[in-house]
Amino acid sequence: MKRAGPGGTGSGSPPCTEEVGGGPEQVLVDPMAIDPSGLTTLDAWQPDKEGRLLAYQLSEGGDEESLLRVIDLAVLEGDTRFRDTRVRMLNSVTVALADVISSVRKNGSGPDPNAMSGALVAMLAHTAAHQTGFESWEIHVRDLRRALADLVYWGATGRMPPR
Repeated sequence: MKRAGPGGTGSGSPPCTEEVGGGPEQVLVDPMAIDPSGLTTLDAWQPDKEGRLLAYQLSEGGDEESLLRVIDLAVLEGDTRFRDTRVRMLNSVTVALADVISSVRKNGSGPDPNAMSGALVAMLAHTAAHQTGFESWEIHVRDLRRALADLVYWGATGRMPPR
């Protein structure tokens, strides 16, 4: 990830861009798109080691009091800026899970392994994106994990999970 355009802060603060998997750069955070007046600045940003998360700080309205935000590039379904990144990241998990399903279901029973793995990975990604909602419904993380583990086991093997 890098800053595009001239360095510095204040009016004209450059956006944070990312080049993913050899693909074209994508703008991740653009202060001018957020606030065309130029009073919002990108003060700092840092990707995680895997390139999945981006932490960044914005000062809004010229107040120089940064607010820390984090973008999870793998779960931003509705944000077209990250669609290609998300597809590449989730595809590798989907392909690996399809291989496992194929090896476990040697007799070819059940749905197509690619369809099953795609459905399971989409379910997991969607669940991860809505963690706050589950917490607000008082669904405990341990219970959610168990339910997801059971669903993945059942989907991959075609059998109910052992107890």
